Amino acid sequence: MPDFPLIPNRCALIVNDMEERMVEPSSPFYAPPARDAIGPLQPLLAFCREHDVPTVFALIGSENAREKAVLRQELADEAEIDVSLCRKADAFGDHPNDFVFVKRWMSGCISGTPVVDYVRERNRDTLLVAGTTLQFGCDTIIREASNLGFRVAALSDCCAPRPIADQGWGAISEEEVQKVFFSTWRKAFARVLTAAEALAEMERAQA
Repeated sequence: MPDFPLIPNRCALIVNDMEERMVEPSSPFYAPPARDAIGPLQPLLAFCREHDVPTVFALIGSENAREKAVLRQELADEAEIDVSLCRKADAFGDHPNDFVFVKRWMSGCISGTPVVDYVRERNRDTLLVAGTTLQFGCDTIIREASNLGFRVAALSDCCAPRPIADQGWGAISEEEVQKVFFSTWRKAFARVLTAAEALAEMERAQA
């Protein structure tokens, strides 16, 4: 059961796949939990930007957008994809210290990405993870980062799940996805806490 303090000068915030297409209701990629995650994440993001905590946005990007969606959600064959929405969610705004990049595959942390070097060069050993989708990108980040020796904090109200269609064992609701993955992370890979809890802890450490 991982347990460690959140010290701002040891932390980095990783936001995975939070693109405008995930939070725009007209998009076939729309995920209501992703839109719901923006509000809780904003105060923590503002703190990180203000206190030089590295803020990393890992994006899927527009290349092969339909093919990349197959494993993450049920996408209708006739769904029209607006590639202009394949960008960081507008609600986050821009900051000169944001590190924004398009990843090659599911993980926004390790596989085929520059994040490990980026955060280690800044002497960070603790990663706060948010984004979508909980059971794909977020889970892959958390497990890979833990296996590489990072301390990991999963932001429970900012990791957006999708339901899983029946794969032979019955359909799985968003609530069931959260229950299983939060329990697994807490058991072996990460602290699990809300963004507000993480912010309060970091503010106390900064004081």
